[in-house]
Amino acid sequence: MPTCLPADCGPLKNPTNGSVKTPTTTYGSVATYSCDSGYAITGVATRSCQASAIWSDAAPSCSVQMLTVTINKIGAGTGTVTSTPAGISCGSTCQATFAYGTGVALSAAPDANQSFMGWDRTDCAGTGWCKFSLTSNTVVRASFSPPPNIVFTTSTTQTAALGGLAGADALCAQRAVAAGLAGTYRAWLSTSTVNAIDRLGSASGWVRPDGKPVLNSIGDVAQNKIFYPPRLDEFGNDLGANQAVLTATAADGTLIADTRSGASLACDDFTSAANVVGWMGGLASANCAMFTGYYSDECSEYARLYCFGTDRTAQVAVAPATGRHAFMTAGHWIPGGGIGSADTFCQNEATAANLPGTYKALLAPSGASAASRFSESGAPWISSDGIPLAATASAFFSAALLDVSPNSTADGSVRYANYVVWSGAATMTTAGTDTTTCGNWQTQSGAGSSGIAGDTSATRFFGNSSSTSCSFGFGLLTCLQE
Repeated sequence: MPTCLPADCGPLKNPTNGSVKTPTTTYGSVATYSCDSGYAITGVATRSCQASAIWSDAAPSCSVQMLTVTINKIGAGTGTVTSTPAGISCGSTCQATFAYGTGVALSAAPDANQSFMGWDRTDCAGTGWCKFSLTSNTVVRASFSPPPNIVFTTSTTQTAALGGLAGADALCAQRAVAAGLAGTYRAWLSTSTVNAIDRLGSASGWVRPDGKPVLNSIGDVAQNKIFYPPRLDEFGNDLGANQAVLTATAADGTLIADTRSGASLACDDFTSAANVVGWMGGLASANCAMFTGYYSDECSEYARLYCFGTDRTAQVAVAPATGRHAFMTAGHWIPGGGIGSADTFCQNEATAANLPGTYKALLAPSGASAASRFSESGAPWISSDGIPLAATASAFFSAALLDVSPNSTADGSVRYANYVVWSGAATMTTAGTDTTTCGNWQTQSGAGSSGIAGDTSATRFFGNSSSTSCSFGFGLLTCLQE
C-alpha cells in the first residue's frame, strides 16, 4: 500500500550578508531570515513550505541599512552645518541618509558676527570637526551664539558723586562712544532700590574689548566662574593691578549691606562724595568674585566703574590651549612636614582628578625661589578652563600680571576667591628664608609668606606682602605640573 509523505520544499540558501533558519523543510515549516549587523531585509522576513512543495514568496535579500543624521541647531545665533559625505547643508537641509558604518564628518560655520559654541556629543568636543561612524539614527545638536556683549572698566576715575544710576549710565555711554563701542551700557552698581543684576535685563555673554571671554551669566560670579579678569578699559588698554572699582554689589549681584550700621555701602545711592558710610567695590584684576567685592573706601575717593553691554543674549567660550596643568588644592595643607609633603599633597590631588604627569607645590624653599623648582623651557601652564596663565612658562614667573589666576581645583569643580595660598616669599623669583617659609616648611611656629587666590596680580597672587601663622589650618597650595 503506498505511503503519503509530507511535501518537502528542500533546503534554503543563506542570503548574502544574512542567514536563514528552518526547523524542517517539510510542509508547514516556517523559515526565518535575518541580516548581519548593518544590513536590513528587503522583502519578506519569513517563508513557509506549501503543500505544493514550494516555499512561499520570493527569497529576501539583505541590503545595507540606511540611517539618518539629523541636525538640531540651538542657541540664539545663526550658522550652517555641512557634512562629508555631502547631504547635510543646514541651512535648509538638516537631515540626510547614509549607509550603516559610514564615517560622517560635520563642520559648523557661524554667520557673520556670530559664534559657533560647539557640539553636544561627548566624542565631538570643542568647535572643530564632529566625526563619528554611523551605527544608528543620530541626532547632533550644534550651538550658535550671536555676538557677545562687551564689558569694560572705565579709563576715567570718579568719586561716588555720580548723579545716581542715571549719571553712572551716562558715563558708561560716554566712554563707549569715545572708544567706538556700539550698544547700550549699564554701570555695575547697586543702590538701596535696585540691584546691579536686575539692571542687565536678559543679557548674557560678555567679552573684554580685546575679545577675550569674561563670563556667561552674572550667576556665574558667585561660583567664581570668570574666565579673564575685566581689567581692560574701553580702549582695550590693560589697567593693571590694584584698580578699585565702585560696585556696592556682592557676588550674587545684589546690594552689599553695611553690617556695622545697617546702611548700604552706596554713598547715598551714588549721589554724594561726603563721608556717608563709604563704599564697597571690586578689584578689576580678579578673575573671581573679588572683581565685584573686595575694596572699601571713602565716598570721596576716586575709583572706576564697570560698564556692561546689555543688548544681546549670547554665550562665550574658551578655546582650550594645550600646556602643563596648574591648580589649587581642594584640601588644606599645614606646614610641618617639609616641602616634600606639599609636593605629595599636590600629586595626590592631581592623581585623584586623573591629571597626567607629576606635580609639585609652587613654594619657595629656604634659600631658593619657587621658580627654581620648575623648568621654564617647557609648555606654559594652563588653568582648568584651558587658559594659559601666561604666554610662556618664563613669563609666568617674571610677569607683573598673569593672564588668569589658577584659582580652581584639579577637577575644576571648586573655584576660590580671597583664600590664603602658601608661597614662602614675596615673589616667585625671590628666595625664601627660614622666617618666610615656616622653617623651610618644617615647623608650625612663627609665620610664613602667603598670597591670595583669584587675583592676576603676580605679587598679590603669590606674596601679597602678608604673613600667615604657620599653624593656620585653612591654607591652600598652588600646584604645577613639572
